[in-house]
Amino acid sequence: MKRKKDWCVRLCLFLCFFAGCVHPPSAPETAASVSAESTPVAASETWRGEEAPGPFGGWFQPSPVPEIEEEGLYYYHLLNEEEKQAYRQMYQAVSLMEEEEVNLTISDPSRIAEIYQYVLYDHPELFWLDHYSLYTYRMADRVLGYSFEAVYGLSREEKDLRQEEVLDRTLAILSGAPLDGDDYNKIKYIYEYVILSTEYDLEAEDNQNICSVLLNGRSVCQGYALTVQYLLERMGISCVTVTGKANGELHAWNLVWADGEPYYLDATWGDPQYARSEDELVELGADYISYEYLLVTSEEIARTHSPDVGVPLPVCTATADNYYVREGYYFEEWNPERFEALIFRCLEDGTGKFSVRCAGPELYQEIRTRLLQEQEIYDYLWRVKAATGSAFDANRILYGLNEEQKTIQFQLSE
Repeated sequence: MKRKKDWCVRLCLFLCFFAGCVHPPSAPETAASVSAESTPVAASETWRGEEAPGPFGGWFQPSPVPEIEEEGLYYYHLLNEEEKQAYRQMYQAVSLMEEEEVNLTISDPSRIAEIYQYVLYDHPELFWLDHYSLYTYRMADRVLGYSFEAVYGLSREEKDLRQEEVLDRTLAILSGAPLDGDDYNKIKYIYEYVILSTEYDLEAEDNQNICSVLLNGRSVCQGYALTVQYLLERMGISCVTVTGKANGELHAWNLVWADGEPYYLDATWGDPQYARSEDELVELGADYISYEYLLVTSEEIARTHSPDVGVPLPVCTATADNYYVREGYYFEEWNPERFEALIFRCLEDGTGKFSVRCAGPELYQEIRTRLLQEQEIYDYLWRVKAATGSAFDANRILYGLNEEQKTIQFQLSE
């Protein structure tokens, strides 16, 4: 039965990520007997049963609570049972693109905005959702209940067409993935794909959803993180989008499980177009990728990133699948033979670039002093050049330093 909006106070709540807020539409007129409020009532005054109190009797009934596949829904499992019911109601409405209001089975309206965000974080495929409206139904001073109405940014026809395009693009991406490899190689493949196929652009269209990356190739951190999650989940790898701040600015990154162990990764910070000058981009080259935030520990990510308060996250301590460890670029002590071998290796693989990570600040400073301040790097370059006959310039080397992550990037000069 269609609920009459004459009996409601409309509270338009919008999810604001990292590209600014949208402007709410004008609220509908309310009947003279209904008092308009700008905030939900206190929990102690809210309706709590299956039957609404007052003269309406059982008029306001919660909508049916559907069953959903719960496996792999990280944020869903952070909720209590009442909140899970509201989550399932919201998810079904959005996934089916329903236009009718949904009477929520929840007594605390202050939890609705977070539950809504959890639905989106668990389901990056719901790109057609724009925002939602929340209605408070009351008679006099008695709250009868709360109703959720999804507002979509696309028509059903547009959504179906774009969904097909996203699916086609996803299949094309996954067709090149190492599906038979271990988790590390799958994660590295998606990390590299998202970085190389996307330009960081604050003005990008749809930059809060996966279409910005998969269809447009331009996005911001939210689009990067949701796309990494979306693609990895379709490869059978558990992945979560994490929000918070990085260096004091709003940011999004990922928590992912590799071979049963949790790690963090940040594809946005792996993209040289993020926070790099034009001159640096020319020097680095279009295919440059930073691996400093590919499968790192909680301690390492915490040097620059801080997740939102109140969201429990696992403590990540494993290092076996860290990029530098897996690829042989991790130094626990200075080893000149290993370092020289890395120069040979970057010539053999055709990249002409590599980076090393040091086990601690003392080793980082030692290697930095040896190679750059005392210029021992040129001894290695000349030996490799003489041994290989390569045409690179042994009198010049491009390098980058990251003291927080104890890494040094090297790039041979032509």
